[in-house]
Amino acid sequence: HEERFNAFKSLQDKELSFDDIREEILGLQEDQELTADKILKEAQAQLEEVEFQNIRFGTYADTSKKIPILSADVNGIIFRATYDWERMLLSNIIIDDEIITTDGLKLINAKNLIIQWQARKIQATQIETDDDIEDELEDIKKVARVFVVEKLKSSDLVIKEENVRIKDLNGGLYEIKDVYFNELKQAKFDFEYSTKDEDASNIVVHALNGDKMYEGPLALVFLDDIVFKIYEQES
Repeated sequence: HEERFNAFKSLQDKELSFDDIREEILGLQEDQELTADKILKEAQAQLEEVEFQNIRFGTYADTSKKIPILSADVNGIIFRATYDWERMLLSNIIIDDEIITTDGLKLINAKNLIIQWQARKIQATQIETDDDIEDELEDIKKVARVFVVEKLKSSDLVIKEENVRIKDLNGGLYEIKDVYFNELKQAKFDFEYSTKDEDASNIVVHALNGDKMYEGPLALVFLDDIVFKIYEQES
C-alpha cells in the first residue's frame, strides 16, 4: 500500500508541476501583451510631453525597439516617423511624402527640425509667389510703356520704350525723357504724360541757354508748337 501511495503522490506532483509550468507560460504571454500596451502608452506620453499630438501608431512587434508612427502632428504640421522608445529618438521623418531626415533625433530636436523645415518651405513658397507677382507686374509695366510709346509716336514724336518711365501706373502718369520731334531734332525735351487726360505737363525744353519749363497742362496737339517756341527763344 505504501508503494502505491508513493507512486500516486509522485504522479500528482508531476501533474501539479505541469500545471504550474502551463500557468507560468500563459502568465508570461499575458505579461508580454501588457508590456507592449504599456510601451505604447509610455511612448505616447513621451511624445505628447514635447507637444506631438494626434499620434497614431502602426503595428508594434514586441521584439522591436522601434514603433512606426503612421501619423502625428506638431504645430499643425502632419508627419510620419519611426520612434525608438528605448532611446527616445525619432527617425525617418516624412512630411508631405518628402523625407526630411533619416537620422535619429531627440524629441525636442525633431520637433524643432519639423517646425523649421515647414517655415523654410513656407518662406520659399512665399518668395516664389512674390517672384511670380513681380514678373507679372513687370509684364504689365512693359505693356504700359509700349502703349505710351505707340500713342506718342502718332504725334510725330521720336520716342522709344527706354524714354518712358512710369511715375504712377494706377494713375496713368508717365515721365517722358529726352525725346524730340522729327522737324527739330536738336530740341530735346522732357515732360509728364497722363493717359487719363491725354495731355502733357511740366514740359522742360533743353535749349542752348539752359533748360526752360512750361507747366501746362497742354493738349498733345499743341506740344510741338510750345517746344519749338521755347527752344527758339532760349537758343
